[in-house]
Amino acid sequence: MDRPYVDWPAQSASPDVVIRGRHRLAETGLFDDEQLMALFDRYDPEQLRVYRMGDDHHKLDEFQLGSRGELTAGELLEAVKAGRLWLNILNIYDEHEGIGQLVDDVYDELEQKVPGFRAVWRSANLLVSSPRAKVYYHADAPANLLWHLRGDKRVWVYPRDERFIPQTWLEKIYTRESDDDLPYEPAFDAHATAYDLAPGEFVGWPHNSPHRVDNLSGLNVSLTTEHYTPEGMRKRNTYVSNRHLRKWFGLPIRSTSIDGPVPLAKRLLFRLARRVPGVPLAVEEHDLEKFSLERHS
Repeated sequence: MDRPYVDWPAQSASPDVVIRGRHRLAETGLFDDEQLMALFDRYDPEQLRVYRMGDDHHKLDEFQLGSRGELTAGELLEAVKAGRLWLNILNIYDEHEGIGQLVDDVYDELEQKVPGFRAVWRSANLLVSSPRAKVYYHADAPANLLWHLRGDKRVWVYPRDERFIPQTWLEKIYTRESDDDLPYEPAFDAHATAYDLAPGEFVGWPHNSPHRVDNLSGLNVSLTTEHYTPEGMRKRNTYVSNRHLRKWFGLPIRSTSIDGPVPLAKRLLFRLARRVPGVPLAVEEHDLEKFSLERHS
């Protein structure tokens, strides 16, 4: 494209506020039905995650991982349009050359537009979901930007404090002991802010903010990009260090400060200790497939 991809709001450079704006990623043509079906056909099935869900955000057990079964790419797309499904297409940044280049172009543009912003680690997933699909209450380890491309959705963002995201749960998210899910109570909704997104809009929230999503209408397609800044990487490494040093040595370590000699010493101690033979790292949690989509004649 000859013009910028992102209309970044000039007043929104702080990483501690919700950021909204407009983008032109859909103009690339990478996200229409034909491109999606071509992607489904060639993508690694292990990286194309299929989820189904119920009607209630409070019933986390109804959000289940499955597989596409024997569905063709066209049948899978029609199943998403007609059902209550959510496809999380992982590692699209690394696995799809065109989208990977697009993500780099967008981040390069943001590094030029946003003073002090530098994404030292970048990734992206592609989300394709049904008109009434949901994403349950959770938080992510990296920082996020959600680039909405098709359909209409509502994103709920919650405060980033101990009530809504307990420190021990955030540590487990960073170590992958938890698959991003958080304890949820219906009363939390009174403290959330909802943001409605139409195609061509994006939203970003403060790093690690809990959030959930309701699709409102139409086939929903969004690109979710993830990144770490140098500060974000120090935060990640501090939380990981805290959890492992408490487990390994019983040290009463809970401070989440990321700058200064003490946080640096904790991170260095963790890096040294993890090299010791027999020191156990946290075990990553994996979902089990609970259904397979069936072809209907």
